[in-house]
Parts: sequence; structure tokens; C-alpha cells
Amino acid sequence: MHDDSWDISLRAALARLQAEHGSTWMVWYVPTWDGYRQGITWCARRLADGRLLHAYQPRHLAEYIAAADSPP
Repeated sequence: MHDDSWDISLRAALARLQAEHGSTWMVWYVPTWDGYRQGITWCARRLADGRLLHAYQPRHLAEYIAAADSPP
């Protein structure tokens, strides 16, 4: 099921991710270009151990962060 709450601007999505995870993760996005089309890669680095995550949608990055923070 599609979560419409993530259908927001890049800045709003970044602010949301930072508000939700900013105390434990550094979150940013990188504009990309592969020679044919533009894109965005969403990135996060856990402050405690430097673990890196990336995704092509902010909702996916939020899911990956939640999974990384879940106990094994």
C-alpha cells in the first residue's frame, strides 16, 4: 500500500527524516545524473558507529533506518 504521507517536497522529506531520526542518524540527499535522467539518492549515517544506508525514496530510507535500529 502506498503511503501518501511521503508525497512531499525534497526539503520537507529531509526535514521529516531529520526530525524523526536526527538524534541518532545524519540524513541527507544527493542529486544524481546518469547521463540520461536525474535522480535523488537518500543517505543516512548512524552517528554511533558510522553505518551507512541509502535509498531512492525517502520512505524507503525511513524503513531502512527503522530496520537498522530494531533489535536483532
